[in-house]
Amino acid sequence: MRHLIAALALLAAAPVAAQEVPIVQTGAEGRFERQIDVKTKSEGFGPAQVTAFRAAITPIIDQLATMPAVNTPPAPLCHRLKSWIELINPHGVMGAEIAVMSPINYQNGRCNRMTGGGVMLNVNMPGVGLNPSRAVVRGETRAGDWYVLPIAPSRDPKILEFETNGDRHVALTHGRAPLFRPVSMERYVSRAMNQTVLAPDQRTAPACMTPTGELRADTACPPSRTLVELNPEYFDRARPADVQLLVLSTPADRYHGEDDAKFAARTAVWNSLDRAALAARVR
Repeated sequence: MRHLIAALALLAAAPVAAQEVPIVQTGAEGRFERQIDVKTKSEGFGPAQVTAFRAAITPIIDQLATMPAVNTPPAPLCHRLKSWIELINPHGVMGAEIAVMSPINYQNGRCNRMTGGGVMLNVNMPGVGLNPSRAVVRGETRAGDWYVLPIAPSRDPKILEFETNGDRHVALTHGRAPLFRPVSMERYVSRAMNQTVLAPDQRTAPACMTPTGELRADTACPPSRTLVELNPEYFDRARPADVQLLVLSTPADRYHGEDDAKFAARTAVWNSLDRAALAARVR
């Protein structure tokens, strides 16, 4: 949870290289503010592509802005709707963070001390739930970070729900390729010992982590204990301006300093998210 709070704080404080992001009071007697990133360039992409990407994420921002749980926070609380287009794009497609922030307080007619928690939507980014510090082991060269994710059962295979270290996440995927792929026992064990310690049929079996941290080869390993990594084939780099992944995140419980009113307001925002409408934006 502290990783999500830290990420939200960074989003709150992040400047736009030579452009200030204006804060606009738009409702609730000044207690609802918008701060929408205005940058026109992102690493590897020019103004036209950034404009196309902005057009793809604007409906998501607008959807949040029309939610009463967002635009009408109960007094004396305030909300700030923020967006930030990423400067660095490790997946070859453009990424963005959108968040409904819960500032520390509302004072002198302004939301201030933007270090509180909130609800975050990561576009084309795995999100802080898959921060490298959460990885079971760190990847080397061709491999990425590896995780064990307790993904909850879902009727829609394109929606993945899981919790990591006190943070709740919902990943809305395009469905053309899996977001995660299993890590084989061979790849896992080869980091520490010679591959010959495994029988041929064990090498290709998914690496399975027991609740006690024991590693075993098990073709019947439940998804919640299977070692997985981000699928490098998930993102279509030929469509860099499309919303291909949307990860919703919020602390599962109260964060430090969150009182009853702020917790209730944040919970209301989370519960009011129209997941079907958001999922429809993912292509």
